[in-house]
Amino acid sequence: MVTPSTLSLKNLLEILPSNINVTAQHRISEAYNFAKTAHGSLTRESGELYIDHDLAVAQIMAPLDVDTDTLITCLLHDILLPHTNVSVANVEQRFGSEVSSLVTSLNKLQEYAQQTQYTQKTKGAIDKHELEVIRQAILSIIEGDIRIILIRMADCLQDLRKASGLT
Repeated sequence: MVTPSTLSLKNLLEILPSNINVTAQHRISEAYNFAKTAHGSLTRESGELYIDHDLAVAQIMAPLDVDTDTLITCLLHDILLPHTNVSVANVEQRFGSEVSSLVTSLNKLQEYAQQTQYTQKTKGAIDKHELEVIRQAILSIIEGDIRIILIRMADCLQDLRKASGLT
């Protein structure tokens, strides 16, 4: 389990899958430093630093033997928030089109989830038609790439751990 004492780039690099070579480790380090600089000392609603949350998500995913771009995306998944002034083009230029696409899809999924939560709070129960619309939207957003759902699940898991006081 990810605990505050294990949250560091060094610990992430130590638990990387064996298929991650030195060049990939440098890319992961670069993504961490980029995200840390972009977020600065800003915190999430939970009080957790953005970079600590992103690092925890990456540490949740690392034991799953995911690829380098997935781990980089974990570190950058909050990077398009308004406080960073980072654009999709910045992400693509530094980390490539695959990472940029994953980050963009995660951002869209998050926005859609927030919109759906608001609709549910204001309208009450969601009917079958609305559920089908939600399902179609999610499928459209993930575009067949399961990594988006896996990262989002790790993101939610970290939020739950933080809320329950486990991290």
